[in-house]
Amino acid sequence: MMWEKRRRWQGALAMAASALAVTGFAVVAPGTAQAQESGRDQSCVDTHTPVSIQEGLPALYSIYGRLCTPRGGDSDMVQVLIPGGTYNHNYWDLPYQPERYSYVQALGAKGYTTFNIDRIGTGQSSHPPSPLVTVPSNAYVVHQLIDKLRQGKIGDRHYRKVVLVGHSLGTLTAMVESSRYHDVDGLILTGIQHKIHPGAAPDFSALLWPAVQDPRMRDRDPGYLTTRPGARGGMLFYQPTNADPGAIAADDKYAKDSLTDLELGLFPSSLVDGTTERITAPVLLVSGGKDQIFCGLGGSDCTSADTVRAQEAPHYPHAKLTTFVLPEAGHCINTHRNAPDWYAAADRWLDDTFPRD
Repeated sequence: MMWEKRRRWQGALAMAASALAVTGFAVVAPGTAQAQESGRDQSCVDTHTPVSIQEGLPALYSIYGRLCTPRGGDSDMVQVLIPGGTYNHNYWDLPYQPERYSYVQALGAKGYTTFNIDRIGTGQSSHPPSPLVTVPSNAYVVHQLIDKLRQGKIGDRHYRKVVLVGHSLGTLTAMVESSRYHDVDGLILTGIQHKIHPGAAPDFSALLWPAVQDPRMRDRDPGYLTTRPGARGGMLFYQPTNADPGAIAADDKYAKDSLTDLELGLFPSSLVDGTTERITAPVLLVSGGKDQIFCGLGGSDCTSADTVRAQEAPHYPHAKLTTFVLPEAGHCINTHRNAPDWYAAADRWLDDTFPRD
């Protein structure tokens, strides 16, 4: 198995190195607008930003992001929204009852700028050979985006403060990025704790199959995975008593995407290697009270914000840690009926941590 992974990795590097010459792959200039939308309380522009997937390699790939700025002026802070595994950017801005299920709209109404991305390998971002798409490569890609946002190369503003907002695998990406590069001002981490429910790994694996089986993802190689048809409404993602069937259907239609076998297989390592012990930026850690991946007997105690903090504080010795639990919510807190309660908690934390005039 290890030899096979190594062979795939070497093959992927060769493919990447020859991509420009052989395929004529074109990247879009940083911050290039492809479409602009004005509505609600903000104005949004779509961008495609060239990135490298590994230090020392050229910027062969492109990251899609939607930069939304509040009407009446822009703040000097940007929140970079990172979706989880098998999700794209629509997780943060679901096109179904956005007044309830859109973090972008909720925080935009409070005057915050968001940069909502498709992770490398998902959505409208590039889909490199799957062995190149790992948690560390995700972190390096986000690191480049942060640098470009601060330099004014995405949009027309130099952002002085950058906050990473992650869900699940996106949270893991934010944790690794912050612990390695120390270039963010704050972290909002959702859908991750250090103690995993013992039944979660086999249950989650049973939900997955090759992404090429999905008509929307036939451009991806066999190392990309997605959820099986009709599987997203199950207990691992949702608390059924607190979920709108319409939101689950919109999740499957708009937000469903992929992850790679290496992202999945290496997921636990960053929870046991001291990654969060190297984080120094302030952290808001948010959990669904009924998150079946992390909470329950043998896993984390998600009864309250206090129980979560007692368990998680030792893993964040150098960060100011705040915790919040969304009651009766499963793993994907954005798509539960009481999602606005956690949006309000994020707003309060941002106001307390980064006071505005």
